[in-house]
Amino acid sequence: SRFAFGQSLQLADVPRRGITEISPAQLTSAEQFKMKIKLLAVAKKTGNQLFSLVGPAAIPAAEPLAHVNGVQNAIAVQSDALGETTYTGPGAGAAPTANSILSDLLATGDDIVKGNCGREFNNYRQSAAAQPLTAVPQQYLVTVEGERPLITASIADLFQQQTVGPNYWSGLTSVISRSTLEKLLHTLGKNGAKVSYLPIANSWQPAPQK
Repeated sequence: SRFAFGQSLQLADVPRRGITEISPAQLTSAEQFKMKIKLLAVAKKTGNQLFSLVGPAAIPAAEPLAHVNGVQNAIAVQSDALGETTYTGPGAGAAPTANSILSDLLATGDDIVKGNCGREFNNYRQSAAAQPLTAVPQQYLVTVEGERPLITASIADLFQQQTVGPNYWSGLTSVISRSTLEKLLHTLGKNGAKVSYLPIANSWQPAPQK
């Protein structure tokens, strides 16, 4: 956020979810929909709003971020001039970590010698209101584990695709609001089944603030 938009975000501004609750059924259903589940950190600026999210998301297998594995890290940048560009490199291990530490120390020493301490991280700055990316309309991968749920016509209309496994049912929604998602999860979980969801990366549809 600071690098791209010149604006810091407070911890309380960023919705956060971990990966500990990701189930085998979610991993399998994502594969069936030709997707991969990855842990993402997202910052997206629309108008005078800055949306953010940290958490797992399902990524279509055709996208470069879906193929980042092991110690590799990647960042995807959407820009007006170049469209989407992706940069990858090792993010763990002895040599990459040592390289990053030495680079930071050298940069700090250079700033001290040149009297650059306290300068702006990014001179490009436009004030934007922090907003949770979880609140905007988007697509979801919804998984119900245990007894197969009763899918009524009104529920089926929310899904583009569905799949069934040995002990789960899963569906890929169209773009829906957060309130519609919450109602859907409540309906599918009425019989006590475990219901989980993941956002679909790059399906976020934030509307410019009027």
